Amino acid sequence: MSTLLHVIVTGNIGTGKTTLVQHLAGTVPGSLALPERPGLYLADLYRDPTTYAFRSQLDFTLQLLDLALTDASAEVIIQERSIFDAHDVFSRTMLEAGHITPRDFELLERIQRMTAARVRPAFLIFLEATPPVAYERMRRRADIDETMMTMDYLERLGRAYAHWYSTFSLCPKVAIATDGKSAAEVAAVAAAAILARKTGG
Repeated sequence: MSTLLHVIVTGNIGTGKTTLVQHLAGTVPGSLALPERPGLYLADLYRDPTTYAFRSQLDFTLQLLDLALTDASAEVIIQERSIFDAHDVFSRTMLEAGHITPRDFELLERIQRMTAARVRPAFLIFLEATPPVAYERMRRRADIDETMMTMDYLERLGRAYAHWYSTFSLCPKVAIATDGKSAAEVAAVAAAAILARKTGG
């Protein structure tokens, strides 16, 4: 059985990506979930971004490249985050903040271009949340690697994500606002969108 639909679930930190991927894996028939693992340098990045930004981005870039190239017998692959937003949002934000040099940024961009030449997602689900809501969700989950993250950083990422989504054109896409919605409500909207794409609706 060949993969019919490669779906990317992405959005800012705290928008509910991991929860949605888990929900969809249990509700979309014939699906395989590819969750994002915690970054090897994430805690170091928030403590000392200038030293660890490039290493952290390279780690995430290679991880997401591995996920994108997954060869699995599934009708639907549901991947958490993609190499495209990892680079265009996070790497670029770090470049603009002076934490990544232009040469390091170009190296990450070369990997992104190589990936785009070989792998194209079929559908993108973009989760939206206002920064206060995303920050509160992040605070509640109490991930030790995120304890040093600030509201200002979330707001900057949110603006970068909004711009990235508006210009993303590799595949069809849908945005889902998650403020005030339960995880089950978000999953129902996302599952319906996936099934519509799968059936050509």
